[in-house]
Amino acid sequence: MIESMACGVPSIISAVGHAVDIAEEDPVLGRLVIEGLNPADYLDRLTLLANDADLRVETGRRGREYVLRHNTLEVFGKAWLDLIAEVTSK
Repeated sequence: MIESMACGVPSIISAVGHAVDIAEEDPVLGRLVIEGLNPADYLDRLTLLANDADLRVETGRRGREYVLRHNTLEVFGKAWLDLIAEVTSK
């Protein structure tokens, strides 16, 4: 999921783990989240994307922006350094 989003590819994602955070932060990307393993929901989101070029472009752009805000080496590096500082200060 994160890899395709980083490439700007619209992604239909299951509402588990990190995907829930994505849906809560960005309602446009949240339109592509499906609950569980329901094939009808997957088909619905796939049809939605197939029929709406603007949505494909917008969700691709927003997905990439999300990854750049939350999933870069800089973001992870800062989180690790903050954690190390917190643990060692106790």
